[in-house]
Amino acid sequence: MGSAPANLPGPGKVAWLYGADAARTGNEADADPAVCGVFAFLTGPKPVAVLEADVATSIETGSRVSPVLIAAYRATHFCVNGVQPPFILRVDESNADLANCYATHGVRCSAFITAWNPGSQPTTDAANAAAQHRLEALLREQHFQFIDGLGIDPTGQWEGEESFLVLGINQEAACDVGRQFHQHGIVWAGADAVPHLIMLQ
Repeated sequence: MGSAPANLPGPGKVAWLYGADAARTGNEADADPAVCGVFAFLTGPKPVAVLEADVATSIETGSRVSPVLIAAYRATHFCVNGVQPPFILRVDESNADLANCYATHGVRCSAFITAWNPGSQPTTDAANAAAQHRLEALLREQHFQFIDGLGIDPTGQWEGEESFLVLGINQEAACDVGRQFHQHGIVWAGADAVPHLIMLQ
């Protein structure tokens, strides 16, 4: 894969889309106001240092994803660059900016989702762009509001992946979207705004 950008990407668009049927779409705007946050993990980085926690995650969840990939997922910087100022989410680190984003947009959960590189396999730019377009169409169809993002490898070993921070999507719906686009996992955050890696495969 190509090198990740050296600097945080500039601001992008914000799409305001509102839900009408949480039972059908998973949109938190129409659901029980359970406090949650979801950050869909969908990248395909090269190996990084493997921590004991990464091995434990693989064993405890029964995931068929290698501990090396899990370590790379944990190390990813999930950049929300469609707002000013932009901010970065990291696995297992409390994030005040995410909590503020919830308050600003009147939601209690979110998902950071990309359709790039399904199964963590490098895919052509054309195929990734087409998949991302389908993801955007799905989010619009299900009446979510979303903000541009980018998944970045801090070591620069792989190219940044275009993404969306989807506001008001519950954990179950976020997992469904991740599986639909053949991704390995999501990162979920609760009321404490601490994202946690949840494997889907």
